[in-house]
Amino acid sequence: MNSLTTLSFDAVLDFVAAGLLLVGLCFMLFGAVGVARLPDCYSKMHASSKCTTLGLTGMLLAACLHLGDTIVVSKSIVTVVFTFVAMPIGSHLLAKAAHHVGAPLWSRTVADELAEDKLDPTKAISDSEFGCWEEDAIPGDPSPTATGQMNVGKPVRAA
Repeated sequence: MNSLTTLSFDAVLDFVAAGLLLVGLCFMLFGAVGVARLPDCYSKMHASSKCTTLGLTGMLLAACLHLGDTIVVSKSIVTVVFTFVAMPIGSHLLAKAAHHVGAPLWSRTVADELAEDKLDPTKAISDSEFGCWEEDAIPGDPSPTATGQMNVGKPVRAA
């Protein structure tokens, strides 16, 4: 048989690993271009979080297939799971903080749902309000709240 027509299992794994590595690197490249070229901080955060999550996943899966070591695979799986949990939460918090301080939206932004939610009095507490439970309030504080109610809008002082 011709050596070009018969590929070993290791060779197929190496080709798949190279493909996953290429996919991961492409996501990283697209994310870097997005951070450099997109118009506002919200779009840039979207690009950076997607490229990190998907690019890192592709590269770690490639490392798992190529190396095949149990320790490498287990650490890669833990890292991918942590990345899929932490990156969306971190990006959401950064975007909400940027919105809170008034970071400008792109001029062609279609909707600002967070601003609409802040104006709706039926929605839960907005990020411009703060408070503490009365049980956590400072003793002797003359706040008029009843037990178990939220002390909203008053600064919380350190004890």
